[in-house]
Amino acid sequence: MNTPPSTCSSGKSTPLKKDNDRSRMQSFALPVDPADLQLGDPLPPDDPHAISVHLPTWNDSLGWVTKDPSVLQAMKTGYPRFFMPRVVDQLGRRLARHLGVGDDGAPMMFASRTWAEMFRRYMGEELLAGGRVWGVRWDGGAVDSDDDETGTCLWLAVVVGEPKGAEVSKARRFWQHTGYGISSRRAVFWLDRASFLNRGSCREGHELVNGIQQNGFHLDGDTCGGDSVDQAKQDISDRIAGLLSDGDMVLRKDDVLLYPGGMAAISELIATRTDSGTSLGSGDSKKPNVAVFGQVPLQSFYLPKMLWSSNL
Repeated sequence: MNTPPSTCSSGKSTPLKKDNDRSRMQSFALPVDPADLQLGDPLPPDDPHAISVHLPTWNDSLGWVTKDPSVLQAMKTGYPRFFMPRVVDQLGRRLARHLGVGDDGAPMMFASRTWAEMFRRYMGEELLAGGRVWGVRWDGGAVDSDDDETGTCLWLAVVVGEPKGAEVSKARRFWQHTGYGISSRRAVFWLDRASFLNRGSCREGHELVNGIQQNGFHLDGDTCGGDSVDQAKQDISDRIAGLLSDGDMVLRKDDVLLYPGGMAAISELIATRTDSGTSLGSGDSKKPNVAVFGQVPLQSFYLPKMLWSSNL
């Protein structure tokens, strides 16, 4: 093997010594012996929010692609757009039981009423339990779609159908392609800190997150949508604006739009160009113009057709 040169302070290039090369190779060693991992274990190991998964054999990889039940059941985690985190499904079923909806179907959760209503129109009311979506406040109270959503953090819909049926598959496509679902971190936050879920109080749980407290983002009592959260968003936007500003362009925090993920940002861009999704299911043939900067997943170009009956 050819050994790459290393540049010394004198500017001359000299080959690395073998012992240095060996130490460099050791520094890239895996943190765990693959022989100690089981099919479906997260990578890095023991990371509850990992987005990579251990598929040790070629047959395991084929099993994932062909949706082999034995492989899918073994997976503890996966890439979010293709694998709904277990903890997200767990929270959805807990909320469905809490609201008296029942958890026989497939619960789907969204961070805003707008996204939940888009999902309802996409699915059709006949495929949702109760034909509607539910808002859930941080204190466990239910919110009708016409109510003021102050203090509401999550919106829930339960798809009626078999786990492998066409209805649930349709719902999962919405989750996958729009990015409007919630993250595993958000699900864990609710399960650990929402007092009505009986796993601790907001105050007690939040005291464990010292990094947030030190930055002044402290959730007090039983509120999740109050001034502290709004202030946190403003501070993040202000920090991003400052980092991206230079002598030729000065950004303000109002110029920064925050989304829970990259796909959600892309979907919102397309929704904005289609009158915020008002043409959903209406057969509107108007073709919006969208400027694409950088590489965009191919599925993004299918979103208008899938959600708004429109083409780019």
